[in-house]
Amino acid sequence: MAPTDTDLAYIAGMLDGEGYIGINKKVMTSRKSPRYDTKVCITNTHKRALDWIQSKLGAGVIYETKQKNNPLAKNRCFVWSCSNKEAIRVLKLLHPYLHIKKLKAETLISFGEFAGRSAFYKPVPDEVNEKRESYYQQALVDSLYERQPITI
Repeated sequence: MAPTDTDLAYIAGMLDGEGYIGINKKVMTSRKSPRYDTKVCITNTHKRALDWIQSKLGAGVIYETKQKNNPLAKNRCFVWSCSNKEAIRVLKLLHPYLHIKKLKAETLISFGEFAGRSAFYKPVPDEVNEKRESYYQQALVDSLYERQPITI
């Protein structure tokens, strides 16, 4: 069953408040060009909420993680996560409902459209790598924007 507008708005709110979207860069000495991965995650102590998100979007995986900042935490912590083409598809669905992470979502969607059929992992010509790097740098700038106070 396809998610309703209400479902997508709720998931977008979870992503705005408890989520992460970004482009991760991995430089490996065995490769000529770095690898760029897009990632969308939502962290929550209620696994059922993440199960619901996964079922509504038909995407992602859920895993348990340790709460690094609080070793005395009693609640278990879970992460719903998707990456690359699946992440871009999810961001396109959620984009109209995002507020805090909307600008960064636009950057990642543009990156995904640019990456297109040239897989995220393959070595690429220098000019393609430079364009990927520019999207990566823009996503870093967008992260600073997310931290600005919201004006109502």
